[in-house]
Amino acid sequence: MRNEKLPRPKAVIAGRVHVASGFLSKGTRLNPSSCVGRSKPERSLFAVATKQYQLPHLIHEPLEDTYDEIELLGFPLCSPFDLLKTSHRGDIKAQELMNQVGKTVRMVGYLVSIKYIRTVKGDQMHFANFLDVDGDFFDTTHFPQSLQQYPFRGYGLYAVKGKIVEEFGHPSIEVDKMVKLPLRPDPRLEEELKPGRLRGVDV
Repeated sequence: MRNEKLPRPKAVIAGRVHVASGFLSKGTRLNPSSCVGRSKPERSLFAVATKQYQLPHLIHEPLEDTYDEIELLGFPLCSPFDLLKTSHRGDIKAQELMNQVGKTVRMVGYLVSIKYIRTVKGDQMHFANFLDVDGDFFDTTHFPQSLQQYPFRGYGLYAVKGKIVEEFGHPSIEVDKMVKLPLRPDPRLEEELKPGRLRGVDV
């Protein structure tokens, strides 16, 4: 007698097809937890309360980023004129100098370079180069008398007052007075803080 395989009932085959496709014979979705190798998550015997934390409101100003850029890069990525306490940007700009020759004006500029020279008498005088708020260059001349009263105090932003002169088609300013302008301080270094507030945290 030959050992023949008996045909399986059609109901068994159909049932396996339905289960393999993820559906029961009645058309309902198979519950994944009933699959082999999967188990329901274990329940804890005691209910654990979750503590909710509330972060404080942090105080941040764009000026802080500017001072970080100066510390890391040596210069700000924004215009240095944005750091000024004053909103005054001068009477005129560099592009207007040629049309104002002979007049006394006030200008605000970012110091770029200084040339140190001495007169025939041995007195020191300077030629300086500045940038105005639009990024245009203008030159200044500092004779010994004005330089002694109003010397340069490092790189930064200056307000200069003087007469516009022209030589070889190029205007410049003969400076009578000059002062270095104060900048807005780093908020993190301010000594006086508002009552009830800490730098970086609003309490």
